[in-house]
Amino acid sequence: MRSQASKVVLAVIIIAIVIGGGFYFWQQQNESSQPAENTSVISIMVPENYDFYRQKMTQFVQEGGEDPLKTMKFIKKELNVPYTSDFVKASAQAAAEEIAPTGGPPKASIAYLKAQNGTAYVLLDIDLDSWAGASVSLAIIYPLIEKTLLQFPEINRVVFNYAPEDK
Repeated sequence: MRSQASKVVLAVIIIAIVIGGGFYFWQQQNESSQPAENTSVISIMVPENYDFYRQKMTQFVQEGGEDPLKTMKFIKKELNVPYTSDFVKASAQAAAEEIAPTGGPPKASIAYLKAQNGTAYVLLDIDLDSWAGASVSLAIIYPLIEKTLLQFPEINRVVFNYAPEDK
């Protein structure tokens, strides 16, 4: 009788530990999925298969042929970024940084962004300070920025240049 009571007590303790551990794990997961108060959540558009995308875009720039963007699948990726009230610029910057340029800086940066009359005008640091072979990096990065910015209802076109009055 005594050994059976010990087994019941031991089983209750084990169950309590498992439930407590599960609750702690759930609470940690729930807290980590919530953005901190000093961050913002943005969405960027990224290729479903990064390696395939990079390969096909590089080949297209170097050899020509059918534009792979016509059939390339992009998916939405959510990111926590430092708090911002300018979601358009933060999203464009995150998209620019998503795939590192080749042969240049470790990441691309938005050097100029102006949205007006439904058009976003964008220039990267790569546009302003280029290097040999930068065209491949631009061809890879531009679509991420464009597809990301077109998510915003106030933007229906993206032009990689200065706004007409700023040229």
